Amino acid sequence: MRRPSIFREKPVAIIIDKTTDVKGRNVVNTLFAYCETTKLVSVDFLEAVNFSTMGGLILRLLIEWKISFNLPKLIASDSASYIKKCFPEALNTVMQQLKHNTCPAHIVNLIGFMPLPVTTHSNTWFRMTFYVCDYLEYIKEFYKDELKIEQTEAIKKIMDIFNNFEESGRQENKPMIPFVENRIQQLEIYLQNGKSSTDFGNDVNSCITNFGSDPFTFNEVFQQAFAAAYSKFNDHFLQHPSCSFFIALQVFSRGKIGVLGQNLGQNPNWPSRPFYKPF
Repeated sequence: MRRPSIFREKPVAIIIDKTTDVKGRNVVNTLFAYCETTKLVSVDFLEAVNFSTMGGLILRLLIEWKISFNLPKLIASDSASYIKKCFPEALNTVMQQLKHNTCPAHIVNLIGFMPLPVTTHSNTWFRMTFYVCDYLEYIKEFYKDELKIEQTEAIKKIMDIFNNFEESGRQENKPMIPFVENRIQQLEIYLQNGKSSTDFGNDVNSCITNFGSDPFTFNEVFQQAFAAAYSKFNDHFLQHPSCSFFIALQVFSRGKIGVLGQNLGQNPNWPSRPFYKPF
């Protein structure tokens, strides 16, 4: 493929960043900058992202754009560990004049802004949840001040959520641990039953029938799906270290409920027997 001559044999700055698309693929965007000109020169999909693949990508693009290795002066990127390793081990060995600069916007985002979740990275949802929990009061005060300045529909909806949440908490005042444990037990029963069930509901049966198939022929597939789901549930919930913590505190024992500082035994939602055996 013939490349434009705009960056040919120019001391370019390289800007590179990796993200993921809606299908969970690794997408690497590379830009070249020279004087007042900045252009997106390549969008690449990589099977694996590490210091070796990133270094190979950058060197390949320099060759394709006919830029000698002794010309690039700067590479700007985020603070990912693979790019930090890529610079000294893959790039600086062949381009000793090259300097690496981590993007200030990425750094500010890491320390000063809410960490938004990434669809394909489940841990990012937990990170955002913990962040919101730590700064919830500050976030509420921020939107209260914003509402005084400008009463937009978006801000009003956010404040309604905050207000409804507070009002719900005052009215119900239900203990959280029994509520969560009850939901976990319900989920376990649901998954257990699904592993041997032969009826997965009228909606499912109607959908399969509309496509001219017999719902019975799909039972084994659904049972296998429930079995796989239960296996993950067992690994990540029932075998979670916090279970032993609950046992140690005897949270679900009526005789030891004083540990929580509330008389949860009088709550109608409290289970009639402890979920874990007391000591």
